[in-house]
Amino acid sequence: INIAAKTVSVLYKDLMYLTLEHEKANQDEVIKIKELIYNRAEYFAVLAQSKHIECNLDLEDATITMDKRKLTRVIDNLISNAIKYNKRKGTVGIKLRDGMLVIWDTGIGMEEDKIPFMFDRYMRFNNSEGGFGVGLSIVKNILDEYGISIKVESKVGEGTRMVLVW
Repeated sequence: INIAAKTVSVLYKDLMYLTLEHEKANQDEVIKIKELIYNRAEYFAVLAQSKHIECNLDLEDATITMDKRKLTRVIDNLISNAIKYNKRKGTVGIKLRDGMLVIWDTGIGMEEDKIPFMFDRYMRFNNSEGGFGVGLSIVKNILDEYGISIKVESKVGEGTRMVLVW
């Protein structure tokens, strides 16, 4: 029940963002990213444990100035996807440095020719996993708004690595 509730909660927050929140004025502030990531990793721990996924955190102190609810949407979607598209007994890693965040997994990965389309709204490449194809579209819109670049590296059967640089 807890896992289902958290899955629905992320979807609900994404849909609320799409319909209401993205039009709200930004409330930019200096955010201590390390604290936020610990909080979000703890939130998703039960989902990771359900698939026996190990979470490796390699976090240094770093800050960014942006709207905290938007940064939370980005982090939640990337962690959620790293768990959702991972294999049982896989690993999710989060590495934070000043000006850079990397979220990687040992999951199913994707073909290189599909990577440019993964941020398109409603785009899905795997029908066996839940999702509606809105999360990464939200992530890309937020990152573009703040001038944050995202680089995606993925190999089928090996996993995916998302690198954010600001």
